[in-house]
Amino acid sequence: MLPRRSPPSTHRRRRPVESTWQHSVRTFWRRSAAPVSAQIREYLEGLFDVWSWPFLLGTGWYASKWGSAMLAAAAVVLLAWFAMDSRFEVSRTSLSVDVRSPYASSILDAHLTPADAGEFDQVVGRSIFTLQPRALRQAALGNPFVAKAEVRLQLPGEVKAVVDEAMPTLAWVTQHGTYVVNAAGIPRRIASQVASVPDEPTGFLTLFDWQGHAQLARAYAVDSRQSRLDPDLVATILAIRGSLLAAPGQPDELQTFHFTQAHGLNFVLPGRATRVVWGDSLHMERKLANLQGIWHWLESRELNAELIDVRPLSKPYYR
Repeated sequence: MLPRRSPPSTHRRRRPVESTWQHSVRTFWRRSAAPVSAQIREYLEGLFDVWSWPFLLGTGWYASKWGSAMLAAAAVVLLAWFAMDSRFEVSRTSLSVDVRSPYASSILDAHLTPADAGEFDQVVGRSIFTLQPRALRQAALGNPFVAKAEVRLQLPGEVKAVVDEAMPTLAWVTQHGTYVVNAAGIPRRIASQVASVPDEPTGFLTLFDWQGHAQLARAYAVDSRQSRLDPDLVATILAIRGSLLAAPGQPDELQTFHFTQAHGLNFVLPGRATRVVWGDSLHMERKLANLQGIWHWLESRELNAELIDVRPLSKPYYR
């Protein structure tokens, strides 16, 4: 049997009896003090809105935004001080650029210099806080002869860069100067000059083009004073050198090529007195097959040839 619940009470709680003094204070507050306090509160809020500079910023600022504005102003002043203080400027002695070359020394002084490695000389005299390591690294990698670059900034004003030089494909010797060239035919002029056209190796795979006929007709876009070597010709030279080295019974490494307007690309087989006239860079596979066929035929009959001309594709000849 469930317990019986008592019915809800209908008795009202009696309000405590307030004294005469309490009644007088409450009556005064309702009639005079409350409207006055509301007016004071509205006046103070309007005054604060005036000092929040809405006519300058377009929106009302409140107390929560003033702290952020003061912190931002302090940060701007601090950065300006850093940018103007000479203690944070990069000097010539605090700039370190280490260029690491992948090849041994040769007759040609073809090593990449720190001045050519990137835009590092332009940071001298600038505040270290205005420099970006990523931008300096990208500027160094924009050089086609730079394979890798690392840049570090160190307070108060030190810049340290390590640049790995890319291996040049070949050396291009002309009467206008000596260049090292990459696989795309982009040249970089070097300090060494060749007074004549020697046949001895320079330490690189070398193309002697004294008149400069192997260059493209259009000047190199980065530097209009320099011309670009035909990249198809560079690929042909590499293919000839690789194919002759891969063939059994071939002589030592082929290091020297020549280019003339009359004969185009030509070279002398190392260890032999036979000059091969190759011509242009077209029909490379067929010319290479003709060269290897003629050479094997001469070797089988123990014959010597002064010249092998593979320019006529259907009728190459030797003499």
